[in-house]
Amino acid sequence: MPASTVAVVRDVLELKGMSLPVVLELSRFATASSWDSGLQAQLDLQVRDEQRHFALCRDLLLLCSEPVRSVPLPHVSKYALVMSRAAIAHARPQLLAVATVLCTAVETAAFDLLASNTSDSDSRQLFESLLRDEVEHFRLVSETVGPSLFRGATLRDLVRGYWLLFALGWIAISSWWPALVTDYREAGLDPPRFVAALSKNLAVGLGRCGIWFPHRCFAVVATPWLRLLDWFNRRKSWARRIST
Repeated sequence: MPASTVAVVRDVLELKGMSLPVVLELSRFATASSWDSGLQAQLDLQVRDEQRHFALCRDLLLLCSEPVRSVPLPHVSKYALVMSRAAIAHARPQLLAVATVLCTAVETAAFDLLASNTSDSDSRQLFESLLRDEVEHFRLVSETVGPSLFRGATLRDLVRGYWLLFALGWIAISSWWPALVTDYREAGLDPPRFVAALSKNLAVGLGRCGIWFPHRCFAVVATPWLRLLDWFNRRKSWARRIST
């Protein structure tokens, strides 16, 4: 498996490990709130899917004799810190919904491109499996769970939702993308197409929760930023090769 694909699978593994408690807490909230049994069953299935995704990524790395990091990259720890701080907020369930919409929107856009363009058959099967599940997860949280939680939301709840969206987005722009955009591109993710798909997903998913997302502005800013980061990473890689 190419080194760039290994880096992507390892990143997905670590992000899955970070996001699993969020999905689990959302499922527990549904149980405590006596939601419809069918909806609760779907959330429970989402938890099991996330656990299976984590195991699939780990097993593929082990199959390729690639180590699993004991300490994740900084952006994963930063995401976990933001979510732990959000735990004390009054609007915790709504924040869980925002985080889950964001995660599933990113994953749906990314896995679609990776599954279509990766040159490695093992990773293609992995990304295709993850994509099928994440499409359903995005549909569940954006069409049912999120709108239900934000029904009757106050202005304060919406402001908290925007705060979490900004905090998680800033980590992506300042930490996650600078570290891994080149690996993702080499593994098959085309940055402009990713930004376009992600913008559409977020506009739809967050809009159903009553949160307006400036998708056109986001695309205008994010696309050149990803290209610049990719160029900068390649320059650093060339410089290291020359120096050695």
